[in-house]
Amino acid sequence: MKKYLILLFSLCMFTCDKKDESLDQELIDQLDTVVYDNVKIVQQNTELFSSTEDIINGTLVIEPADQFENVVVGEVLIGEDNGGYLVKVIDKNIEGTVVTFDVEQANLEDVFEHAEFSFSANLSDDAGRNGGNGSSRNQSMNGEGFNYDFSNTVIYQDGPIVFKVADGNASFNPEFTIDFEFEDGNLQFFEFKAENADLIIDCGLFFGLEAGAAFNTSTTIAEFDKTFTTFVGLVPVVVTISTELVAELSIQADGQFGFTGGFVSNNSTTFGATYNNGVWSHIGDTNSTITGKPVENPAVAQINQNLTITPKVDIKFYNIIGPYCTPVMTEDLELGVSFDNTNPDWNAKVDAGLDIIVGADAEILGTTLVDFNTSIYSTSTTVWQAPTTLEIVSGNDQEGSQGGLLDDPLKVKVTDNMGDPVSNVQVYFDVTPGDGELNESNVMTDDEGFAEVQWTLGTFTTEQTVNVEIKNSQGNSIGSVLQFTASAEEAEISITGDLNFGEVSIGSTEDRIFTIENESLTDVNVPSIDVPNGFTINWNNGLIPSESVQEITVTFSPTELQEYTGDIIINNNVDDINNLISVSGTGVVEDAISLTGDLDFGDVDINSTATRVLTIQNNTIIPIMVNSITLPNGFTANWTNGMIDGQSSQLVDIIFQPTNIQSYSGIVIINNDLDSENNTIAINGYGVEQNLAADITGFWISDISMNNCNAAGNSNDQECINHTTFQGLELEFSEDLGYSYCQNSSISCGIVYNEGVYLNSEVFIERSFNFDGINLYLEIRTYSTSGYFFDDRTFIFNGIYDELTETFSGNYSHETDGGLWNNQSDGLMTLSRPE
Repeated sequence: MKKYLILLFSLCMFTCDKKDESLDQELIDQLDTVVYDNVKIVQQNTELFSSTEDIINGTLVIEPADQFENVVVGEVLIGEDNGGYLVKVIDKNIEGTVVTFDVEQANLEDVFEHAEFSFSANLSDDAGRNGGNGSSRNQSMNGEGFNYDFSNTVIYQDGPIVFKVADGNASFNPEFTIDFEFEDGNLQFFEFKAENADLIIDCGLFFGLEAGAAFNTSTTIAEFDKTFTTFVGLVPVVVTISTELVAELSIQADGQFGFTGGFVSNNSTTFGATYNNGVWSHIGDTNSTITGKPVENPAVAQINQNLTITPKVDIKFYNIIGPYCTPVMTEDLELGVSFDNTNPDWNAKVDAGLDIIVGADAEILGTTLVDFNTSIYSTSTTVWQAPTTLEIVSGNDQEGSQGGLLDDPLKVKVTDNMGDPVSNVQVYFDVTPGDGELNESNVMTDDEGFAEVQWTLGTFTTEQTVNVEIKNSQGNSIGSVLQFTASAEEAEISITGDLNFGEVSIGSTEDRIFTIENESLTDVNVPSIDVPNGFTINWNNGLIPSESVQEITVTFSPTELQEYTGDIIINNNVDDINNLISVSGTGVVEDAISLTGDLDFGDVDINSTATRVLTIQNNTIIPIMVNSITLPNGFTANWTNGMIDGQSSQLVDIIFQPTNIQSYSGIVIINNDLDSENNTIAINGYGVEQNLAADITGFWISDISMNNCNAAGNSNDQECINHTTFQGLELEFSEDLGYSYCQNSSISCGIVYNEGVYLNSEVFIERSFNFDGINLYLEIRTYSTSGYFFDDRTFIFNGIYDELTETFSGNYSHETDGGLWNNQSDGLMTLSRPE
């Protein structure tokens, strides 16, 4: 079997100095491990000339050469020297006692055809089979894991800019468990994890600069490698745990700045990753506590700063990284400043967090794997923030005299989120309400976080207040606005008078009187009097002597239709309780507008227009707003809304345009903001039909152009022509008939023939026409009394009137039944008046 072949090969060729040693129990337990035949283990008595970098770059130089005479291209070499190596031979060259191999990196799947094994490792010196090989005066690797004191470590320094860790310590004690399972040359299962590892970063920072700065930098604070070998059968698996403590810093700052502070991050975490049947999954469970350190900060700069401190742990097999974890500790400082002259408002905070990343580089583990990387835990918390709290220390709820200085100053304290005092914070004091005074309105906190002012009370006898606040760089209050209160001795004034004006016409005025009586033993100073809209007074400031009266006239001048109410407030130095009197009145309007104009349009032809003028008169002295004008159907206006100034009028054209023969009537309504009683006027008109037809009464002469003539019976074509052309037919249209038809034989009845027609043998059955102003319809029916010429004759004409030529033109038709003139004809006919 292959496992015995490699065992025999190893014992015979590469373990000459171990031939007297017996295999330990662990070696025996793993004899069922199957290793590929082309795997060769390099014994310890060889001398390696290549560095780790040389081997990674493809060159392995070693002696004595005679031990490698049987090594051929394609075989895999495993060595323990210098952190170990696992390579595949590409070429071989022997010169004397030295052999040079061209190699490429191999992986564990190139070694194990079948194997199941596990081992544990930590960061202490006794991990694995070999002890650590790194040391430092500030670091230790013991049973407690990695512990490093990096106090006074400069992260960045360039001229006047310095950022350093004033005091710092990092400890990390993961106990790694690593499991492998190979089957058919593939890595089927792989897991690395550390349970309940303690990770502590204790970091005190100092940051100082004298000018603006912007930079990014990275510093490796500590490095430590621990290498040991564990055997799988006779295969040495060389493991190196590399631990780095890395600080990365970025800063953007503007101005002079000094900062001391920091954080403590105390964490217990279980982390790792599992590869099973082609799928990666992570292991993660973390409890984290992050606290801040006291901060000193003069706050005169704009700062954005980020610091990460990361204990990076890489687990390497044969100097090639496999699994790894990087718990990233973050610290972010933000400080905003808004300069107000020489006293800036500012706010700052420090956030600290933890982001644990686990992963595995699959290059050394096997070709069937892919790289893995994920964050299993991430948190961030604000560990320091300032300023956060403003509190009253002393000076509240005092009693004093009007205009007098209070005994105690108003004192406040500003602290950060940890309760520590914060200096250089601007505190704003504001007297409100009251007319008192402060010796300062803005005060900077001292080194103990205190700020105080002196308060001289005003003349009010009610409770007087001073508001106190602090602000951030955006000018917004931080926390609640605090309030100091104080009271002064009482003094009184008395105000009497009836100021209920009732209804007063808009544009007019009315006066009433009230009095102010000073009942105190001191003079009352009135700096001003507040009066509601619509009212004025004849005295608004001055001195009212002790035990005297001031008479004031109030004038009410309404300008709108509304109620006017409010209080007249006497601002004074003795009494802010009895210092007001109510005043009221209502603005009214009588006959604000008047409407005049004759809006009786009478008869108006339909589809035509007639215009009359309406006058809207504003009888007041204030403008009237006309919102709209409402008119009945058939009427419109050329002006419907707008302003009419006081004592002015507006002329409005009212247009009547009837569309039907009917009566139109109603009310015109002027919708406005002053007068809803005098805002209407009656309007009426009548729509009548237009008479547009031409006057065609009198005589007309026909001119005929015959198109067809069809002689029948005993008639012939010549007779058709002679007797049916009606050329020169004379017609008379009588006005008396109203353009209707008649059956009277009288010549004045409407239509007659001239002398060319055989009137002595014809009798009229019907003579009629209809004219609508454009179209003329004419029909003449007769019969012959002789019985010889015809039995019945019908002549019809349809013509159109031309106003320019005063003629009718159109088609005619003629039909004669029976007798000598039996025929039919048609053509064109024109009627015109005789000359």
